[in-house]
Amino acid sequence: MLQQATIETTIVWPGEADSVAIRGTFSDDKAQWWQETIPLKRTVSGAQYSATLALRPGRYEFKYVLNGGDWCISTDMYDCASDGDGNTNNVIVVPAKETADSEAKRHPDGYQDKASSLQGEQQK
Repeated sequence: MLQQATIETTIVWPGEADSVAIRGTFSDDKAQWWQETIPLKRTVSGAQYSATLALRPGRYEFKYVLNGGDWCISTDMYDCASDGDGNTNNVIVVPAKETADSEAKRHPDGYQDKASSLQGEQQK
C-alpha cells in the first residue's frame, strides 16, 4: 500500500507557561495515542511556543500539557471536539498535499500575510 507523504504542520500555544508539550493521536499506532509527549519550544520572540510535526493527511486530536501536568485545550487557536468519552480535545485537520498546494497557490505569501492584509482592511 502506498503511504501518503507527510506535511509539515505547526502547532502553537500562545499563552504563558514554564513548559508546554502536546499529546494526541499523532501516531499511526493507535496503542501509542496519547502516550508520546511532544515538547513545544518557546519561539525567538518568546511570545508563544510551537512544534512542527510531519503528519500524514488526516484528522488529529490533541491536548496541551502545561508545566508538566496541567492538561488543557486552546479554544482560540484550534477547533474542539468531544472524543465520545466525555473529553474535549483540540482538533487539527491536515489536508492532502494537492489541497495544501492549492491553498499555497491561492495565498502565496502565506497565512500570516493574509491575516495582516485583513488587519489592514479593518483599519481603513
